Amino acid sequence: MRALDDARARMRFASRRDAGGELTQRICAYALPIACYPGQEQRYEGKVRNLSLSMAAIDGALVMPGEVLSFWRLVGRPTRAAGYKEAAALKAGRLTSEVGGSICLASTVLYNVGLLAGMGILERYCHSVDTYGDARYFELGRDAAVEYA
Repeated sequence: MRALDDARARMRFASRRDAGGELTQRICAYALPIACYPGQEQRYEGKVRNLSLSMAAIDGALVMPGEVLSFWRLVGRPTRAAGYKEAAALKAGRLTSEVGGSICLASTVLYNVGLLAGMGILERYCHSVDTYGDARYFELGRDAAVEYA
């Protein structure tokens, strides 16, 4: 359904491109720690792996005028076959784990970079619950939850 809607709207999407060394000026920066929360130690390796894969898929994306940067178009479905592992995830307001879990940290960083760079945000969702309270990895209201559907 989404692909049909995008085609009808004639959306042009950003892709990974060789900038030819032309991009030398930093517009903004945003960083978040990769926290290992108590009780999630067994999921931490998967979290780091999933973040590495999702960020590698985004790295090198160049957004030209009139293009839309889509997290899912660049990252794709997080599957075992693609190298993703089990990690923490929120489902229906409950903390659980799933293949590709924890990549919300990548989407949250990307969302905040877009805000700081003055880009327009077309679509973004907050997490369903504030599971970690004051120990959360993002500023309240500045997260970007993702779920591949």
